[in-house]
Amino acid sequence: MVYTNTWISYAVCTSLLLASSTWAKESICKRHAGVTSCKQGLVSQIQASGIVDIEKTAVEGICNIRGQYAIKKATLQAANLYGNGSINDSHIIGKARIFGNINAVDSRFDDRLDVWSNRLTLEKVQMKNLHMHTSQNPGGIVMIGAGSSVSGDIIFEDAPGIVKIHNTVKIVGKIVNGKIVKEG
Repeated sequence: MVYTNTWISYAVCTSLLLASSTWAKESICKRHAGVTSCKQGLVSQIQASGIVDIEKTAVEGICNIRGQYAIKKATLQAANLYGNGSINDSHIIGKARIFGNINAVDSRFDDRLDVWSNRLTLEKVQMKNLHMHTSQNPGGIVMIGAGSSVSGDIIFEDAPGIVKIHNTVKIVGKIVNGKIVKEG
């Protein structure tokens, strides 16, 4: 009898612990009145629309956002961002696709970054390859500020573009279908 009660107690405690850890994981991101807020913790993915605020969150899978976003001190495996926003002090490990204006500061893009926009602003950013897509002529403007580096190419896919760089910016690859303008 004692053995059975001990086993039942163990089973109940284990299921409560599993339930509470699942609840804790799910409570990292909350949605209220069109605003999604994610705080410190690990989530498997993010699918959000409206106003999205991500801070100190690690995302194991894809991060799909449609709307206005602010990503701060986060690590994303991959991202599809539709709308205007900012990425600060963050790391994107896999491919990133951004549809809209973005301002990235003190962040790192380890894989290809595709941007569909007329303007991209980078400050203290490290990245591999950048592909700009725009249907306007002249094409997009990429502004790369001090402390930034590009280890691959910057390619303007649809129309010739301009890369405005601070004099301390390092671009290892080539600029395809665009020209460099040095500032500062």
